[in-house]
Amino acid sequence: MIARALLIALALTAACKQGASLCSTDTQCKSGFFCDPATGACSCAADSSCGAAEMCNLAGFCQPRLRCDSTADCADGSLCDTVSGVCIPSGSCSSLDVQCKAGEVCKDFACVPGCRHNGDCAAPADVCRPCPAGTPASACPTGSSCVRGKCDSELTCHYGDVCSPDGAGDNVCTPDTRGPYCPSCVRSGGTVSYCPDATGHGNGNYCLIDTSRPLGQAFYCGVNCLPATPGGPDQDCPFGYTCRDVRIVRAQNCDPNAGLAACANVPSQVSCDPSRNHPGEVGGIVNDDCDNALLIGAVCDPASKKCVPQCLGTGETGIQAFCSCLQNSECPQDACDSATRACVISGKPCIVGSTDCDNAVMCIKSTDPRLGAIGYCRIGRNCAP
Repeated sequence: MIARALLIALALTAACKQGASLCSTDTQCKSGFFCDPATGACSCAADSSCGAAEMCNLAGFCQPRLRCDSTADCADGSLCDTVSGVCIPSGSCSSLDVQCKAGEVCKDFACVPGCRHNGDCAAPADVCRPCPAGTPASACPTGSSCVRGKCDSELTCHYGDVCSPDGAGDNVCTPDTRGPYCPSCVRSGGTVSYCPDATGHGNGNYCLIDTSRPLGQAFYCGVNCLPATPGGPDQDCPFGYTCRDVRIVRAQNCDPNAGLAACANVPSQVSCDPSRNHPGEVGGIVNDDCDNALLIGAVCDPASKKCVPQCLGTGETGIQAFCSCLQNSECPQDACDSATRACVISGKPCIVGSTDCDNAVMCIKSTDPRLGAIGYCRIGRNCAP
């Protein structure tokens, strides 16, 4: 009996040893698997070695995938709900509206017509609005639908239109009556020109340089977008236009390729040490002596050792440009012309000694992608392409 028991034990031991030796070389394993010499088992090399709904675990065996990261992790006829990590039948949806086509959202695990926000709509000009009161649920299962002709911003309007209240609690795209936009205008050499209104005076619209053409060859009228009330937000510009500062440039031409000495012909009275130059926090080169003197965007001319303005380009064609401003005193101020009874910069009506020009021109600090901190004299803000 003991011998029989021993025989059975020996037989079981031999069987276990033989069962563990499943392979001895990689050639004995199917494609995507290799022979693990420690276990004698064929182990998976990667998830791609396993079935569509399986993954290769750390032990080298294929097991059902615990969660999916993309539809590629799911079996045929199913897709991945990346929120829950569960493969669901194709044609259904879970919490993600992206599983539905444009113009549909997910409701009760099915894609139905409707929207939650403008981005759900199929056409860029459509916006999401609540369905009219009394609309049957079958016709509006989500409570909202995509409609055309309404707007939330200029982005869904035609070029040149603004999004304005329609008087019934919604907004519609309408032509901007403040225009016309971009009519050509003429500027006399080196002077500021405003675009006159029907009375011949200025209303905040300025004659701007067309930066897409060689400098001085083309000008167009912008449209005023300063706040309607002091301290308020800028007025909206129509689609395709942006509210930008209108800069008045100084008469000195400069070469933007001349580096720190580009505006050496208009130095300030502040001396500087070129060895105190270093990269600025927002780009460009700055000088500690010039910064300590509170000069906006000044650099140190290595030849004169004076703080000087920087050379600002005005367009994409040509190399002509103008020197920046360093302080408010360098900006020309508006004044009343007794002959025309109009402010020389803004064009607003005025009377010498009685109604003065209140358009204060200041040196505004800004950031240039190439030069870093710079200053420019701002006379207004206009809608421009």
